[in-house]
Amino acid sequence: MPLYEFEGKRPVIPDSCFIHPQAVIIGEVKMGENCFVGA
Repeated sequence: MPLYEFEGKRPVIPDSCFIHPQAVIIGEVKMGENCFVGA
């Protein structure tokens, strides 16, 4: 899962989240427990 820093901000993703392999998470993102991101 591509996670990218942007302007010094990084995504915060708990281990319990599912992120689709084709999804891209960029910048100041904070996800909660057990979240799902599809593509």
